[in-house]
Amino acid sequence: MSAAALPAQVRAAVLRPGGRGSLCDCEREDELHRIEVPTLITCGEFDGARPQACRHYASLMPDAEVAVVAGASHFTFVEKPEEYLDIVRRFLAGHDL
Repeated sequence: MSAAALPAQVRAAVLRPGGRGSLCDCEREDELHRIEVPTLITCGEFDGARPQACRHYASLMPDAEVAVVAGASHFTFVEKPEEYLDIVRRFLAGHDL
């Protein structure tokens, strides 16, 4: 999906120059090992939450996996809803959730 096809509010958030989310300054790495449930981290290939960062955070959790949606940014559920839902369904089915 091209940026022009995104809803106006999503496009403004994704394309904002120098945009930074409110979690950019939040440090909780030292607590991630305490998460005791299966965890799915999703991100887009061009996400501000970079795939390599998501993989790093997942490595700090006992039962986490990362799914990177090709060609998507932060709003994978808007940009590629069917692919996103397939990822979530597979995760839930694989963990009996």
